[in-house]
Amino acid sequence: VEARPAPQTPVNKPFYDVQAIVGKAAPGQVQVTLYCNQREFSELEHGDQLFSVVAREIVEQRRETERYRCYITDLDLSG
Repeated sequence: VEARPAPQTPVNKPFYDVQAIVGKAAPGQVQVTLYCNQREFSELEHGDQLFSVVAREIVEQRRETERYRCYITDLDLSG
């Protein structure tokens, strides 16, 4: 496990940054780490609940109650 700096984000962007980093784990497996507005969420911490936890975080940040799409704004597959 290595520490990674959170992506830097200007405060006044009209969207919510979501960065996905996919790295190598055990042979034949990958490890996913997501950053939502500079907050880290990893499989090590959340296990198979990672995407549910991140979805909850994103929904809590929304101003409107209606459903709409969420986009990954930065994808790193270098691992």
